[in-house]
Amino acid sequence: MNVFVSCFQIFGPQISVLDPYVFQYGAAVPLPFPSTFIGALTYTYATGSGKSFLRVLNDLVSRVKEDSLYLNVTVTIPPDSCLVKTRLILRRNRFLDSDHMPRWKGKRLVLGKSQYWGQEVVETSVEPPPSFSYYFFYQQHLFDALYREYIFAQKLLAFVLTNSESVNRVIKEYVPSIYRLGDTESLVAIKYIQSSEEPRLVRKVEKGKVIEHINTLVVASRDNEVYLTPVSGEFTMIHGMPIHVLKDRDNSEYVSKQIHSFLCPLRIRKIRDKHQVYELSEFAAETKLEHYLIDEKVGENTFRIVIPVKYFEES
Repeated sequence: MNVFVSCFQIFGPQISVLDPYVFQYGAAVPLPFPSTFIGALTYTYATGSGKSFLRVLNDLVSRVKEDSLYLNVTVTIPPDSCLVKTRLILRRNRFLDSDHMPRWKGKRLVLGKSQYWGQEVVETSVEPPPSFSYYFFYQQHLFDALYREYIFAQKLLAFVLTNSESVNRVIKEYVPSIYRLGDTESLVAIKYIQSSEEPRLVRKVEKGKVIEHINTLVVASRDNEVYLTPVSGEFTMIHGMPIHVLKDRDNSEYVSKQIHSFLCPLRIRKIRDKHQVYELSEFAAETKLEHYLIDEKVGENTFRIVIPVKYFEES
């Protein structure tokens, strides 16, 4: 199979992509998974071209699932970079949410919740500011706070793969316009590095072979189906989403069944117990299914992209 490979450098002052298995606080994964990156690309393209985001997203995912369009992303860090994970208390103000907008009714403050909670309306006796009851009301109803983890990145590298020349042109034009990955408080800047002018021929690795020197994000398993088993080296395992879940992302029951396990080529070093520093590593893994393999050279470094044949075609 032939694919175009485009490489981008991501400068991430702060990135937060949630671990889908964690609910008590905002735990972040160290590297963004494919659905996060493609969702951001789709939003940027729809905004830049004046089209409906949902329509563009649904059309794209439908083509990937039903037609012969291949699209995938893998992410890593260069050897001279590192990632730092830290957590902070994130406090959000819901004042501008129209469904929570308070209004005065005499000396009572009314908070409507009709859209989410039927016709429930909260009424309370509140003295105008600067009274204690006024600020207590706002604290209880218009603010929320949680622990949220963020990744502070010197540099990331993203490799976007597709077999479509027209999609590859869109990728090269719109990926540099992405300004966030994951949480709304995240912030990134992206620089175009290189792209293959002609489709690259990928190598196929048969089941039962050991692939050495893996240094990019790779999917390991889904449900009870194992794609790769690590046999040596250092890595970090995370959970994430493939691209095709974007179309039905509001169906929580469906999405929960599509969570994949990914292997990150990262080793962890702790600092003062509250922060984690991730550095690039390599690992070897045995294939449990057929895989595509591409060695992509960026500057003086070579990055090994490994994608299960089945996963690549489905996602």
